[in-house]
Amino acid sequence: HIITGTEFPAQFTIYKKVTEEEYNKAAQGDRELLSLQSGTVYLIEAKGAPASSDPSGSMMETDTAGDGQAVTNALTPGDVYYLKEKRAPEGYFFTEAWSGPFTIAAGEEIIATIVNYPKNHITGTKTDDAGNPLEGAYIGLFADKAAAETFVNLVSSENLETNFKARDEIKEMLDENTYKTQDKYPALNKLVKFAVSNQTGSYEFSDLQAEKTYYATELLPPAVSGEAGGNYVYDTQIIELTVSKEGTITVRDNGALTFKNTRYGQLEVSKITKLNENTNEEQIY
Repeated sequence: HIITGTEFPAQFTIYKKVTEEEYNKAAQGDRELLSLQSGTVYLIEAKGAPASSDPSGSMMETDTAGDGQAVTNALTPGDVYYLKEKRAPEGYFFTEAWSGPFTIAAGEEIIATIVNYPKNHITGTKTDDAGNPLEGAYIGLFADKAAAETFVNLVSSENLETNFKARDEIKEMLDENTYKTQDKYPALNKLVKFAVSNQTGSYEFSDLQAEKTYYATELLPPAVSGEAGGNYVYDTQIIELTVSKEGTITVRDNGALTFKNTRYGQLEVSKITKLNENTNEEQIY
């Protein structure tokens, strides 16, 4: 996405791949660890000759200007480099900070296209069956419908309606941001984002990628009466969201990102023991 006429340009830093030993010798502010499926990549900021116009000595010469382009100074042929976007232009966001690897040959120029998306947001509501706002519901967003359906199936297979221990575990994974790496509930691994409803029953998803479709469903009902998960029935509907090229978010079918919980029915039981058949004296427990 070429961004023009922005007062706050994007900012990048160029890093060179090094050995673990070189990484450990570098200043803490100059080094980065990049975790890939193939393993850990050790990186240090590319500085030094040739001299750069950047005050820190970085070989990243410029930020993006009005033409949406940023350049580096001449890089060492044969070395491996990674590019990190530190800041998107005002009004935009990025989903991937890192680009690379890039290996430069002598006399060669490589053009790296970095995509930014227009900032956006959508607000949803969480209510009970009487329309009252509910606080503390966890709503999840998945990138494909099958992933959302897998979680809805988990509600049944793990009996989450009444399995408060499992709800506690899921809540902890969400709160501690370990849901993508844990293996007990694989359905959570494909979760893109989640939001928690506030006192007014509102929650928000922001910075959704343009020209994508997302699927929202309830991860956890509100907690009440001190029980993990509470006394509310799951709302297992899946709501489809579509993001246009311009970043506008629309909701399919019902037009609103609304989830509703109903309370479980309750039956009050009294225990009475008849003490004397002749006097009808009773003891209530």
